[in-house]
Amino acid sequence: MDDEMVDGPNRVPLSLANFKVTGHRIAVGGEHTMVELVKYPHRFVADDDERTAAVNVWRSWWDNTGYARDPNTPNPHWDSHTRSSHIWTSVGEGAECTTGTPCIFCLRCGQVLQHPNGQRSIGTRHIVKHQSTKACSSTEAFVHDQPHTPFTPRPRTTSLSTPLYSTEALEEELVRVVIDSNWSFRSVERPSFLRFVDFLRPGTVIMSRYKFEQTFHKQYDKAKAALLSDIGTSTKISIALDGWSAANHLSFLAIKGYYINTNWKLRERLLDFVPLRGKHTGFSMAMEVMKVLDETKMKSRLLAVTCDNASNNSTMVTSIKQHLETENIDWSSDENLILCLAHIINLVVQDIIQHLKLAASDELTHTATLQRQHIEDVEARSSVPNSLRKVTVSLSQPFITS
Repeated sequence: MDDEMVDGPNRVPLSLANFKVTGHRIAVGGEHTMVELVKYPHRFVADDDERTAAVNVWRSWWDNTGYARDPNTPNPHWDSHTRSSHIWTSVGEGAECTTGTPCIFCLRCGQVLQHPNGQRSIGTRHIVKHQSTKACSSTEAFVHDQPHTPFTPRPRTTSLSTPLYSTEALEEELVRVVIDSNWSFRSVERPSFLRFVDFLRPGTVIMSRYKFEQTFHKQYDKAKAALLSDIGTSTKISIALDGWSAANHLSFLAIKGYYINTNWKLRERLLDFVPLRGKHTGFSMAMEVMKVLDETKMKSRLLAVTCDNASNNSTMVTSIKQHLETENIDWSSDENLILCLAHIINLVVQDIIQHLKLAASDELTHTATLQRQHIEDVEARSSVPNSLRKVTVSLSQPFITS
């Protein structure tokens, strides 16, 4: 439909012509003034698609009215379907054609009243008072539409399907709840939780925390087995890893896998989150990586390893190469190692700052071994060019695809 505008300073769209109504407003002193409105379409259209289209056009029109553009005027709540009071069954919402001022109109007598959430919030008492007046209650035929029952809000839907009830399904869902809520295993034995479950489904028996632990491990093994279920039979996988220490001085190594699945979509999977004990040597980290590759059966399909350029990572990829060679798997630690560009850029920036003498001298004692080497190179006037060359080399390396 051609949506050219019709009359009025705000140029009401033609598609809203059927929503234009005329009512009268009673001013102080009893003087009647005729007012032309564009009623809010939501309650007056039955079809879902047509209702959505009409509301979108109406909101687009109203957003450009003088009232809506004024930053000092409040935005009323137009969705009357969320209101359950009976008074909304006999009134409609709309806005004046000329100004966009929100208002309501009585479906019985046609009188225009102030919107409860208009320029000032006044509540709905004036609507109740109007409906009890003789002029309104004595009207035999409705001036506008017949009363409408407010739309009840649709129940929220979820993309997750709810399984049929069974003991096994209950145990699986309970594991999900405990993990998602970060509860302790003892939570399944707390009286308040057991009372809540019995309230939802009387007679339900919840497993003990010992049985819960067994179920938890079964769920874990099942999820781990399905981790790479969508990878092709000959698809290569790249891994990225990084170690970090928590505030309690516990250290961990995160290992992520990246691959193209059978539907040609890039996938990112957390393969393992390993607690590290003792020294973080390259050999110990290589053993953890090999363990993950062995569990996922990806040793022969390893493509590249991405990590920062700490010295222990160089030792790690060399150890990985040696382990793979013992199983007659050809993998080059030189060609298939991808250094983290963000880490390199960070070192370059620190070198430039040092070169400009903007860093505090006492911070030099806290830098990593590699960073101290860069600082020494700065003193020799060679580090910044060398670091920039590292970035250039990293950007020029072709990505290995086979």
